[in-house]
Amino acid sequence: MVHWAGRIALLAFAAVGLYFASTLLFQSNVPTKQCVHVEGMESCPYYQRSVQLAQTLETQDGFGKTGVKGWTREEWQSSRKGELWKLIPSAAERKHTTSPFVWIRDCSDGDLAKNPQNAYKNVDFIGGNDAFHAWESKRRGKDEL
Repeated sequence: MVHWAGRIALLAFAAVGLYFASTLLFQSNVPTKQCVHVEGMESCPYYQRSVQLAQTLETQDGFGKTGVKGWTREEWQSSRKGELWKLIPSAAERKHTTSPFVWIRDCSDGDLAKNPQNAYKNVDFIGGNDAFHAWESKRRGKDEL
């Protein structure tokens, strides 16, 4: 009896060890951070301010890799806004049309390299530059913009 109990205990210990080792090895697929994405017209000062804030969040606050995509005025006006409405339904619901579009999502290191469409999955649409700065102030517990 004691002999079997020892074997069962050893197998249970090995199973628990294997479980923890596998979770550590494969945890890169689990979202570990929030990533900020900014798209807009490159020449737009509001887009530029949002890019600066997003990059600050990445470098100083431990957010994931910032996704930034700038467009010419013509590209933005003719097609990109409409494409973003399709990719981010909450932007369309809020009828957001101005530059920039800012959103956050849960992310993990390298997930965009694996699939660039991850940028548009399970997003929390923030809005434009003013909404982004208000979101950041609220996140930090500040009342002012």
